[in-house]
Amino acid sequence: MNELPNEKKESIDSIRFIIRHYRIFLITVLGSAIMAAVVTFFIPKEYLAYAIVFPAASNSLETTVDSPMFGYDVEADRLIQVLQSKEMFDSIVKKYNLINYYELDITDESWPDKLREYYSKDVIYKRNISMSVEISAQTKDPELSANIVNSILGNVNSIREKLMKKNLIAAKDFYQKEYNQKNALVDSLVARISAMRDEVKDPEISIISNQTLNMNINSLKTYKNSTVLEQAINRYYFELNQLNEIGKKYEKAASAASRPVTEVYVLDKATVSHKKVYPSYTMNIIITACIAFILTWIVLFLAERTASHKKEL
Repeated sequence: MNELPNEKKESIDSIRFIIRHYRIFLITVLGSAIMAAVVTFFIPKEYLAYAIVFPAASNSLETTVDSPMFGYDVEADRLIQVLQSKEMFDSIVKKYNLINYYELDITDESWPDKLREYYSKDVIYKRNISMSVEISAQTKDPELSANIVNSILGNVNSIREKLMKKNLIAAKDFYQKEYNQKNALVDSLVARISAMRDEVKDPEISIISNQTLNMNINSLKTYKNSTVLEQAINRYYFELNQLNEIGKKYEKAASAASRPVTEVYVLDKATVSHKKVYPSYTMNIIITACIAFILTWIVLFLAERTASHKKEL
């Protein structure tokens, strides 16, 4: 008679082993499952709320008008960086007093690190395969979870706008300061040329509209300091041209800084859900029962091997 393959023989031996000790397995697994259910009952329940947003393809309103489409992976990743910013974190922590919620001791030097750790575990941002960004919050209060997510939605556009306009506002302020300085220089040149005109006493050299120069070249040549005056006039036109260029740059920067940036597309806002997501009775019972079964198997197997070894001795 042919012997059974080793694998099949081991399987049969394992089944016989379980049948032989089925009472112990049954008691251990059922007891562990009941204990897991009791422990799970006392674990604080947690509730999940989430929202889904799409980033805009561009921050420019003009571009969005021409191509009103959702952004791709790059825009989604940048949006997640904004959501994970310190400004967003500080705003949510302060608004919902999360220091007290997490029962942190502020006399402990590590409390800021613990706060960030707990917050990062409960508030999650992730990019989906559709390039949307899911914002979720999981807390012990279903209303708190929904409020946190919706507050993040309310803050994200203002934080994006502040971030994106930071350089534009800096450019506007720089050009405004430069324009004022250049305008003061042009005015000083106008005053200087006006003083020289009075020395020439020729009405054909005049300043019109404060910064428009008319002059009679022949009269200029008769002036004893004609070279100085000519240099002043040339400097005036040079500085006036630069003033006009700076004015254009200032107007462009001021216009860009005053225009709103595109907002994220909100697909779903967070709603209050009273269905707990943690702890899970089913998962805890299954995991505990499996661990109990494996540990029981190991203990019984070692016990039989030890007893068999002693008999052989």
